[in-house]
Amino acid sequence: MLLMNRRLRWKLAIALAVGAVAGSYAAAQDRFVLTDATEKSRLHFLHDDGANEEGFLVSMMGSGLATFDFDNDGWVDVLFLNGSSILPTNARSTSNALFRNQQNKSFSEVTQQSNMQTSQTFALGVTAGDFNEDGFEDIVISNFGSVTLWKNQGDGTFDDVTESLGESKSAIAFGAGIAFLDVEKDGDLDIYVADYVDFNLTKFDKVKSLSYPYPPGPEKFDYRHDRLLLNDGAGAFIDASESSGIASLRSPSMGIVCGDFDGDNDTDIFVCSDARPNLLFMNDGNGKFTDEALIMGVARTGAGNILGSMGVDAADVDHDGQEDLFVTSYSGQSPVLFKNLGSLGFQDVTLQTKSGKDVVNHANWGVGLVDFNNDGNRDLMIGNGHLFKWVHDVEQQTDFKVQNVLLSNNRKGIFANISNESGDGMKIVESTRGMAFDDLDNDGDIDCVALNSDAKASYLQNESSNGNHWIQIELVGTWMNRNAVGAKVTVKTKGHQQTAEKRSGRSYQSHFGSRLHFGLGSANKVESIVVNWMGHSTEYRDLEVDRVHTFIQPR
Repeated sequence: MLLMNRRLRWKLAIALAVGAVAGSYAAAQDRFVLTDATEKSRLHFLHDDGANEEGFLVSMMGSGLATFDFDNDGWVDVLFLNGSSILPTNARSTSNALFRNQQNKSFSEVTQQSNMQTSQTFALGVTAGDFNEDGFEDIVISNFGSVTLWKNQGDGTFDDVTESLGESKSAIAFGAGIAFLDVEKDGDLDIYVADYVDFNLTKFDKVKSLSYPYPPGPEKFDYRHDRLLLNDGAGAFIDASESSGIASLRSPSMGIVCGDFDGDNDTDIFVCSDARPNLLFMNDGNGKFTDEALIMGVARTGAGNILGSMGVDAADVDHDGQEDLFVTSYSGQSPVLFKNLGSLGFQDVTLQTKSGKDVVNHANWGVGLVDFNNDGNRDLMIGNGHLFKWVHDVEQQTDFKVQNVLLSNNRKGIFANISNESGDGMKIVESTRGMAFDDLDNDGDIDCVALNSDAKASYLQNESSNGNHWIQIELVGTWMNRNAVGAKVTVKTKGHQQTAEKRSGRSYQSHFGSRLHFGLGSANKVESIVVNWMGHSTEYRDLEVDRVHTFIQPR
């Protein structure tokens, strides 16, 4: 009866909410121009998936990337993750690659200078955050068989401090999504690491003949529980997977996103599960977690289907102050937009919003709910590409390399496919995995970087030039974590409201968006900005538009 009443309340809420955004809010234009600037920017990175090993899950899943300002010069840099052979007989030189933003719409690779050279490691997921509170963002990477932690020294170099993770550094079988978060609101950043499956060559050899024509999928291997590593405040981490409740479930976890999804001022964790019910670990406020995905309506689609969930982003699509979830999926399945109804849970509004129909044929990975034309509404970009290079022989509706998709939000929460009319950047055909979205050239609009499996990366420079206004927010915590991960910002202009949460880790095993971006449309004045520092709010007024503002948490 409780579930039935909940379903009735969901239907009522959806009837009232779909399309109920600020209709009076006008933008100057709806022009989208994303230019392929890969070559001229010198952002030259080639991903290696471990050639001739296509049957291995690790090679097919690919890698993520991070956009973050590692040297605090006000310009966003890029870290690409790379693959590697998992067979010693096929070993060859590969490495992750760090590119410094040169502030002139170009980048220079500084991997060796920064001491971030890697070898014989298949890197999968990455996130950025200041775990030691020294003012510089550090990096944690989940790999095949390990987790590595890189401390930013503040002088342009990183130090491998993986030993501070203790035994957990090698407790991950198959790394996936990863995030920094402040679990107990104690002022330092903890780490959540998703673990896909216990892929191993012995088991692979036993089951590979049973899956023809496809290689063995995740269901052929043992599932693992994810890991929660608590920061002890002294430079080390303690594995709290068991005591927190995270270890109570085993699932083929992929992309993750953390946020306050029920409005109680603590951080919850959404986990994509591949061909299993998704997980939503709700925080009780004391760092104890319970999976409530089923009762909150995000374990399955609204029709009750389980999907091959890949990547996820969270954003307030409909301006109600609550962040919704968009989850990408496998070929032949629609990705899903889950509308956040607060205490009522979530509702699948994919059909009503037309947000999934254009990519049903393809496997989807990276994703961003991003305002590309600065009209004050979140648009949607989805990265596509299959696992198998020969897939077209058995699934004629798709291919290994396909076009990514850009969907424009019509200001009423309905999406339209504008990929073919949005510049040559949207005409690139590759097999995309990780995607990141940030203002890389500091011109006030959001650009895109895509990591493509076994191919060159792509840099899409936003040249929409709509004349719309914007504002960007940097947050600095004092008594909460210095990065202010978990803080929420609400921007109010005349007749319009937008909300975004500061987070670490999202999309498909990637990180972006440390500087919060808000398009303002034709509004040349911000009435107010309210920052909720995980339970304590501060209001700011009379702020200039078309610039970056830094807010320091009052003590």
